[in-house]
Amino acid sequence: KKDFQLDSELPKDINPDTLKVGSLLGLKKNEDSTISIYTQANEKLGSFPEDFLSSRSIDEIKISLRSFKKNSETKTLTSVLLRLEEEIKTAVENINAKAQVDAASAELDEEDGLLLQKSQLNRLRGDPSLVNILKDERLQRLLIEIDSSDNREQFLDSVLKSNNAFQKFADKVLVTIDPDRFSHLQTMP
Repeated sequence: KKDFQLDSELPKDINPDTLKVGSLLGLKKNEDSTISIYTQANEKLGSFPEDFLSSRSIDEIKISLRSFKKNSETKTLTSVLLRLEEEIKTAVENINAKAQVDAASAELDEEDGLLLQKSQLNRLRGDPSLVNILKDERLQRLLIEIDSSDNREQFLDSVLKSNNAFQKFADKVLVTIDPDRFSHLQTMP
């Protein structure tokens, strides 16, 4: 998450009374290497340099109206605070994408069973309780921490031994991926 302020060159023709705090705003990439921000009424609110997004594309982020100030006499915007957030793919998709990159770079054979098959990934995506659990930011951070560890297996083992909630989550993932093989595991509802 990144907040940023627009307070220069705000358009004078936008009626602040039509703006809603928390509403998602539209983005459009311009030829001059800037990104324009649009209200839900398709009114241009402002712009910022494309490099502000770092390496992300506009499809990977969402931007929302955090707050705004208006001049009470002229009824024009004086300041706008926006929140830029990376569009969160499910942790499963991020982990699988990382695993595919790792496998390709290490020239691992898919037959070793180290990558999720499409049918397994689809089962994970289709489980509403897992999709809901994966929205938890603490779990996402823990999964990223495990994935970026120098010794993933060792770190994963230590987390599984020390974190009962994570152990239940891992069991749920295994049962979802291969119910016949892992049916003996206790899983969360």
